[in-house]
Amino acid sequence: MKDHALWLNGRLVSPGSAGISPFDRGFTLGDGVFETMLALNGKVVGLTRHLGRLRYSAGVIGLDVPFDDPELVHGIKEAVTACGLSEATVRLTTSRGPGPGLEPPQTTSPTTVASVVPHTGMLHGAESAGIRMVTSSIRRNDTSPLSRIKSLNYLDNVLARAEARRHGVEDALLLNTKGLVACGTASNIFVVVKGAIMTPPMRAGVLPGITRSYILELASRLGIACEEAEICPEVFRDATEVFLTNSLTGVLPVIEIDNMAVGRGRPGEITHLLAKSYSDAMLAGAYYG
Repeated sequence: MKDHALWLNGRLVSPGSAGISPFDRGFTLGDGVFETMLALNGKVVGLTRHLGRLRYSAGVIGLDVPFDDPELVHGIKEAVTACGLSEATVRLTTSRGPGPGLEPPQTTSPTTVASVVPHTGMLHGAESAGIRMVTSSIRRNDTSPLSRIKSLNYLDNVLARAEARRHGVEDALLLNTKGLVACGTASNIFVVVKGAIMTPPMRAGVLPGITRSYILELASRLGIACEEAEICPEVFRDATEVFLTNSLTGVLPVIEIDNMAVGRGRPGEITHLLAKSYSDAMLAGAYYG
């Protein structure tokens, strides 16, 4: 068993021997896209949906992914098997490859990497205890196509997370350019008011999250009212529950925003129900493939 594995451009390599050009546009310009996935007992959760989103993201920036889906699935599974961990974080990255200047070169040689490392989660115990958030001074640019894809340029998110840590909390809430609720630094956000769930729509500048899509489906199946709607920050005063969703952390309760308790200041019933339903379905293999 290894604590990491790397699949680079079609073959397994050791991290120490992996070579990527210093002129790769993913490194110099953030010109590329990625997906982060969770592997449990050798199987990747939501793999088909993740690959679909990767292709969508690549299409937005005009990047041709050099491998078809069966090849990517084979490479990811090869790396996951080589790592041999019961829980692992899988990251699939594709850049446009080497090239000078801003204009994408007419002929490209994309770089594709699947890395597998131990899954550590966000915070030990946060799934049950909940986290605290602060509204970031950084705005999510809902006018940019990059707000709805996983591009390699994640500096807004990096700076917002650092801002949260300076405030002594675990994550930051990002508003968009209209001052409406968008997302967390690496998550979609859901708000519960009067027993119904709301989550920002894509036009708010949010990523079409994979776990977000599963939670919307689960809520419908469980008979919980849920809608995509523009959300003003003032709604948190009336919210009884708030939670985040992410492929690595699943459903994560939020118990405080800007020093104000959410509801009773502890994870709520709807959050708990959805978290358990999602976890049970995932462990039962409902989301593999």
